Amino acid sequence: MSKEKDKKAKQQDEPHHALVEGRKDPDDLQTSASELVLRQQVAQLIASSWAGPLPHPDVFRKYEELMPGLANRLVAMAEAQAHHRMELEKKALGSDVGRSQQGLWAGLAVAVLSIVLGFVCILTGHDWAGTVISTGVIVALVGVFIYGTTSRTRERERKREAMTGTAPDEAANAPSPSP
Repeated sequence: MSKEKDKKAKQQDEPHHALVEGRKDPDDLQTSASELVLRQQVAQLIASSWAGPLPHPDVFRKYEELMPGLANRLVAMAEAQAHHRMELEKKALGSDVGRSQQGLWAGLAVAVLSIVLGFVCILTGHDWAGTVISTGVIVALVGVFIYGTTSRTRERERKREAMTGTAPDEAANAPSPSP
C-alpha cells in the first residue's frame, strides 16, 4: 500500500516538477482543488458612510428598539442644538455688522477731520503741510479700501474652493447647474 501512496503523491507532484523543469506548458497543468476553490471565491466589500446631526436610520431604529421614545429625544436634542447654533450665528453676524459700521463711521470722522485740518493749514499759509496732510489721508483711505476689497475677494475664492473643490478659474468656466 505504501508504494501505491508514493506513486499517487508522485503523480500529483508531477505537474509541478514538470513545470519547474521546463518540460510542460503551464496552461496544460491540472489545477488542484485548492486552486479551484481560490478561483471560485468572490470578495465583496461594501462601504457606507453617514453624515448629519442624527444617526443612520438603521442605527436610529435600533436605538428606538433599545429604549422606546429615545428616537424622539434624540430628534428634540438635535433640533435644540440647531436652534442654539443658529442663535449664536445670528449674534455673531450682528456683532460683526455693528463693528463694521463703527469702523466706517470712525474712518469717515478721521478722514473729514484730516482733510479739514489740511485745508486750514493751506488757508493759514502752510501750503506744503496742508497738501501733505490732505493727500496723505486720501492715499491712505484709497489704500485701505483696495486692501479690504482684495482680501474679501481672496476669502470668497478660498471659501468657494473649499465648498466646490475647484479653483476660482475652474469655477468661473464650469457650467452652471440648470434650474
